[in-house]
Amino acid sequence: QSGHWITAEELGQRVGMSPNSLQRLLNRTYGLSTSRFIRRFMLEKAREALERDTVSIAEAAHIAGYSSPANFSTAFKREFGLSPKQVT
Repeated sequence: QSGHWITAEELGQRVGMSPNSLQRLLNRTYGLSTSRFIRRFMLEKAREALERDTVSIAEAAHIAGYSSPANFSTAFKREFGLSPKQVT
C-alpha cells in the first residue's frame, strides 16, 4: 500500500466540493487547513500500520507519503508527541 500526498484539489473533487468550500468546512469542523488535515490523516494511517501491522519505519514513512524516514519521524513526533519507535 503506497502512500502519496493527495492535493486539496483532488480531495475536493473526491468529496464533491470546491477547494475553498472544503477549506472552510475543515477549518470550521477541525480547526485545520486542508494541507494540515491531509498531513494528519496520512500520519494517522502510518501510525495505524506501525501499531497493527508492525511495518518498518521506512514502510510507514512510505505509507504517509514521505520519501525520507528521518523527515517522517520528525513529522510523526511533532504530530503525536512520540517517535515512531515508541508506538511499535
